[in-house]
Amino acid sequence: LNVERAYKCLISGAGDYTIPELVQGLVYNQESDIICEQSFVVVLGSTPAVLETQTSFAILKNSVNLGALMAEVKMICMILSPVKSKQTKSGIEVGRTYTTLLSDLELRRRLMESKTPAEFAAIVKEGCTHVMDKHTEVYKQEKVMTQEEEEGDNNVSPVTKFFRDIMPPGKLLWRDIKRRKKHYISDFTEGMDSWRSIKKYGTSIIFLYFTLLLPTMAFGVLNADNTYQEIETRKAILAQAFGGIIFALFAGQPLSVVQTTIPIVLFIKLVWTFSHDLFNVDFLTFYTLVGLWNGFFLIVIAFTGVSQIMAFCSRSTEEIVGIFTSIAFIVDSMKYVSKQFSQYWCEESGCDRSVALAVFIVTFGTLFIALQIYNFKWSPFLSSGKRKLVAEYALPFSVLVMSLIGSYFMSNVNLETFTDAKYEMEPTYSPFDYRPMKFYGCSEDHHVERRAATDGEAEEPCKAIGAASFITSAALGFIVSMLFFVEANLAASMVNNPHNKLKKGSAYHLDMLTTAIINIILSIFGLPWMHACLPTSPMHVRGLADVEEKVELGYVKEIVVRVRETRITTLIANILVFISLLMIPVPLEYIPIPALYGVLLFIAISSLSDFQLWERVLLMLTEQTLYPPIHYIR
Repeated sequence: LNVERAYKCLISGAGDYTIPELVQGLVYNQESDIICEQSFVVVLGSTPAVLETQTSFAILKNSVNLGALMAEVKMICMILSPVKSKQTKSGIEVGRTYTTLLSDLELRRRLMESKTPAEFAAIVKEGCTHVMDKHTEVYKQEKVMTQEEEEGDNNVSPVTKFFRDIMPPGKLLWRDIKRRKKHYISDFTEGMDSWRSIKKYGTSIIFLYFTLLLPTMAFGVLNADNTYQEIETRKAILAQAFGGIIFALFAGQPLSVVQTTIPIVLFIKLVWTFSHDLFNVDFLTFYTLVGLWNGFFLIVIAFTGVSQIMAFCSRSTEEIVGIFTSIAFIVDSMKYVSKQFSQYWCEESGCDRSVALAVFIVTFGTLFIALQIYNFKWSPFLSSGKRKLVAEYALPFSVLVMSLIGSYFMSNVNLETFTDAKYEMEPTYSPFDYRPMKFYGCSEDHHVERRAATDGEAEEPCKAIGAASFITSAALGFIVSMLFFVEANLAASMVNNPHNKLKKGSAYHLDMLTTAIINIILSIFGLPWMHACLPTSPMHVRGLADVEEKVELGYVKEIVVRVRETRITTLIANILVFISLLMIPVPLEYIPIPALYGVLLFIAISSLSDFQLWERVLLMLTEQTLYPPIHYIR
């Protein structure tokens, strides 16, 4: 049998090169619709010239269009079988077997990355074993479900099942620890033998570093304004580094990213108002009490397994909270720009319109440059890998460009930086300083002096912590613990979304316990609180993912093939944040505050495209004839 005769057995037609017999896989897409897998095709042929079935594979350098339902073929499997053979060993049965194997995204990715025929054959053999084990597991699960139906377990109400699962206290927490303990070493070693994974880690670390540092600086400026420098930028950076490192080392789901959020900033302002205006007690003492209560309630939540309620949380709930967080970022940034225009865009003496104009240019210039570079991955230029590499550096590049423009080309304009006089601490100040809590009042209170100096009013020394302030701190601690519970669990739920194809399992209760311990320590030292947050956590997962482009009904969609589940990226990124304390005042003083708010705008707007709810909102403004073929509008 020569190549020409084999070719004629597989391909027929006079000049049109049609494939007379083939097998393709049917898979579920992200909308649970059954679609035809177009990434590969299994071509069948038969000839009396062969005595045994012969199989060969071709991995294509670029996707090719072979016709209807074969618009992006990357791999071709050719099977040539004898004319007469056993039914179980016929060409169609062998083709069905290979179709089942190649329908697995992860297996297909590994096959395409294989370097030698021996490695390719080993992966195929491993895939066959995995499929057999999977079928055995499914059979056992069906058997267990049948037994439960016979025992009448399905008649038990969901509420009864919920309380049965969480008892006794600590049961689910211990289950999380056992589940994640066996993966702890692999959390540090996974992907270290692959140059592609190492490059992914590098780009993710850089992206995460800027995504953590710059918003933390912006929130530090807000806290400095709200608390009259009791909690300021350097404390915010130290808290981020400490909390991030501890969470990366001990949390159950290290892909989640802990960070201070806008709701926390607003709540700290509320704590300041209660401590100063209502009770006139020492702010940091009252803040520590609220934080300790918060940690206590989070520990109770972790041990009682209340996070199990997230099983009843729908995708719409997750997306509503995610969009709310993005809108909060946008509103906060717009309020800053509006405040600058109100202060400087006027006819009175002392008003400098150039400041307001510079704020506008730097803020929206940062947003524009970041979005343009981020969207470069959808452009037709360069190769797919290079486009994605450029897009991952959108945030640091935009900040560097606008910081250069703001510090050099606008040097005659008085743009704010977080090292300006109103945000600056004493020369001897260190964020590691610990001021003892003052439960019994104080005679020379730091925040009263600063408040008096700011407002020009003489105020009496702070009072001792009383019963009313103690009970109020417990109530505030419970409220903030509910905020942590909802936002942290929703962020973890989006990280553990089935579409991300994570394999090591979730750990909601262990994450909650880790968050509680972190915030107890932060409260004692007067540092801002934090928890797993949106939208940074899903963006971090996306950065560690291998994605595959699929064509569905003429539209290109990205499907996650696998995600590298590692602790390295968050750990190193937060270590770099800690090192950034040494960059104060130089070079961080050259980053203008408007650029930080531009970063917030970019994080908010770039995350909206991941929400189906946002797509629905955009459809309200779209002509119906141009609607994409999405399942919920068919």
